[in-house]
Amino acid sequence: MEKELEKIIREFHLVEQIQKILSLEKDWDDEGDKGYAGKEDFIYSTIKYLPIITKLIKDKQGIKLDSKILHVAPGPEGSIDFCWRTSDYNLLLNVSENSEPSYAMTGKNNETLIKGKIH
Repeated sequence: MEKELEKIIREFHLVEQIQKILSLEKDWDDEGDKGYAGKEDFIYSTIKYLPIITKLIKDKQGIKLDSKILHVAPGPEGSIDFCWRTSDYNLLLNVSENSEPSYAMTGKNNETLIKGKIH
């Protein structure tokens, strides 16, 4: 694993969360999901978007994302969701194998603050 990737994994406290997702076998959700076992390359490739979304939200919203509250979860159709939740906002970054990463941030009253795709 390259050093930059290792640094991001440590900075965002991802080791246990990644291991948990990689342990999900086929049909883990009882809805026919393909699972994440054997998808290490894809999972690790999603991590490169964390510094990008962190900078984007800082530049556009003036919010410094707290890496300690980041939650990583399996997303729809084999994608990965990165979620930040506070009393002031919710931010979801979804990364899939087949499309550009997308993000959406909502505020206290569930109003959309910002959304888009990372190119």
